[in-house]
Amino acid sequence: MTWYEIVVGLMAAVGGLGGIAAFIKSFMFTKQEKKGKDLENDSKKLDNNEKVISEWKEMYHEKEKKCNEKDAMLAQKDAMLAQKDAEKEQLQKKIHALYEERSKYMAKRELELKQKDAQHADEMQKKDQENAELKMRNAELQWNECRVNGCDKREPPRDRKCVGSCCDCKE
Repeated sequence: MTWYEIVVGLMAAVGGLGGIAAFIKSFMFTKQEKKGKDLENDSKKLDNNEKVISEWKEMYHEKEKKCNEKDAMLAQKDAMLAQKDAEKEQLQKKIHALYEERSKYMAKRELELKQKDAQHADEMQKKDQENAELKMRNAELQWNECRVNGCDKREPPRDRKCVGSCCDCKE
C-alpha cells in the first residue's frame, strides 16, 4: 500500500466518520435543533413584539396625555365662554334697564313739557284776553275822553255817560 492509498483511506475514514457522525447527528438531534432554533426565533419575535407593544403603549399614553390637556383647555375655554356670556347678559340687562329708564324719563319730560306748554298757552291766552280787554277799555276811555274842563259842554258830545272817572260830572 502506498502512502497515497493510506492518506486517502484515512481521509475516507475520518470523512466517513464525520459524515456518519453528521448523519447520525442529523437524525438524532434534528428535533432538538429545530426546537432550539424555533425557541430562538420565538424569543426574537417575542422581544420584537414587546418592543412594538411598548412603543404603542408609549404612543397611546402620549396621545392620552395630549387629549387630557386638550380636554382641560376646552373645559377652561368653555368656562371662560360661560363667564363671558353671563357678563354679556348682565350688560344687556343693564342696557335694557337704561333704555327703560331713559324712556320713562323722556315720557316724563315730554309730559312736563306738554304741561308747561299748556300752562304757557293758558297764560298767553289769559294775557291776550286781558290785553284785549285793556285795549277795549282804553279805546272806550279815549272815546269818552273829555276835552273841555268842567264838562258843561262836552267835546265831543256823546250820548253815553262817562265811563269810569274820566270826568267828575254827574249827568
